Amino acid sequence: MQILISSALLITGTILGAFLAYYFGLKKEKEIHDYRERQLAFSRIMGLKPSITQLYVSRFEARIISDYHETLWKQRGCSPDSLDLEEAKRGMRKSEDLVMEIVRERKTLLETVGLIRALFPQTQELFNITDRIYYARPPAVKGPPDDATNKETLDRWKNEAVKQLQEYVKREFGQPIENLGRYLHELVART
Repeated sequence: MQILISSALLITGTILGAFLAYYFGLKKEKEIHDYRERQLAFSRIMGLKPSITQLYVSRFEARIISDYHETLWKQRGCSPDSLDLEEAKRGMRKSEDLVMEIVRERKTLLETVGLIRALFPQTQELFNITDRIYYARPPAVKGPPDDATNKETLDRWKNEAVKQLQEYVKREFGQPIENLGRYLHELVART
């Protein structure tokens, strides 16, 4: 009888030991996998910051340059072979070409933010930071003012419009992504 009890305890102990080893091994493997996924999401979001901000600045700067040259073209008599007309067209084409690149990059950005929301602890701070990225609006560029009747006034408008554009993109896109990166960095460093 004692042999039977000893054998049962030995078998139970072996099965329990195997189960616990499997369970804790699986748990550790999941922790390592999740950590790697969080690191990857962090690196993706930080890699998107320069590309998304540069695309927005380039696209709308091209639009400003196009408006600038179109206004110069009109002020100089609307010659069909004018360099200003060619520059206006070139700027508009560049602006239009960048739209699809922005769409692709913005899609990647929002997918990455969604992944971050799924991988990291869901806190109010995380939602607040990611909402700023989700709901960021593209810049709105106003055309040259009606009183831009000479090149100097037009140059001032162009320079100010580019400056405001850069500040807007930095504030509405760059800074929220930077804030998210800092927040995630702290979380990744703790684990």
